[in-house]
Amino acid sequence: MYRPVLEYVSSHRVAGILATAPGFSIYGVASGVSRKTGCKWIADYRDTWTNSEILTGFGRVVNAINRPIERHYLSNVSAFCTVSPWYVEKIERLLGRTRGHLVENGFETGDDSSPVQSVPTVDEILDDNKFTILYPGSLYDNQKLTFFLNVLQCMSPDVIGSLVLAIVGEEEAVVYKNNPALKPFANSVVRVYEWVEKSVADRLIMNCDAVIYVAHLSADGTPVRGIPSSKLYEYIRHRKRVLMAPSDSDFAEYKLNQCGLAVVEPSAEDFAKRLTRMVNDKKDGLTRTPVVPDEIYSRNTREHAARVLADVLREHLL
Repeated sequence: MYRPVLEYVSSHRVAGILATAPGFSIYGVASGVSRKTGCKWIADYRDTWTNSEILTGFGRVVNAINRPIERHYLSNVSAFCTVSPWYVEKIERLLGRTRGHLVENGFETGDDSSPVQSVPTVDEILDDNKFTILYPGSLYDNQKLTFFLNVLQCMSPDVIGSLVLAIVGEEEAVVYKNNPALKPFANSVVRVYEWVEKSVADRLIMNCDAVIYVAHLSADGTPVRGIPSSKLYEYIRHRKRVLMAPSDSDFAEYKLNQCGLAVVEPSAEDFAKRLTRMVNDKKDGLTRTPVVPDEIYSRNTREHAARVLADVLREHLL
């Protein structure tokens, strides 16, 4: 890819290069072209590279090998942007300079109410007679449902019987391998569906009673700060209450508290009491969609993210 980019930049009037990663080899292309032509470039990190805290074993060895390469690529960057304030700080520490900007992922606006054909169907996954908690997407090895299990153990059997945790987008074997204590709840409280189309996942988020946010854990078992899953913005888009384990003021918790959507309690016992009230409110017809102030809601759209990115480009390239 290096040669065609070099040829294009050399023969056209180019204000600058915006290189988005992963994959991170694109930073080598942008950095090399910049050295050759003097064209400025900006690195757009949609994820961290060599300072990831969630890798273990051989992954850490690979990161240690790649870290000097990352520093070399970024040594001539005009600026970088990334998806959370914690990522900005981590990358600035890695590079030894402050040129970072926050440009969030955001959600796309638009109408997704068109009919959906899928197996299983939305109606088969969501049970109107039960309080359905949704987890859409993959569950990685370092994402544990331990806190939710502790909450279940604090709840009365009749309330548990009114609950469903639907995990959509992961294999049963993976879910129960990483969370063996959930096995007794299989097919009663916990239901696993391997894959659905994105349009179906969107509809599930729209119509479930709540979603659950599962933190990534570092190698020492502590929550990793600053990872804003793209699903976070879909939860905001659909104004869904989000069940979260207590954390260390993570970016996701900050965002959801700002929107009034976070359901966080200091202990499993307190969480069980709150979730019981939510279940009973549904039975009594008292559930209401949370109100997210328009100003906050609009700051989580991709249109807003595009405006912020445009400001970064104007500041550093024009």
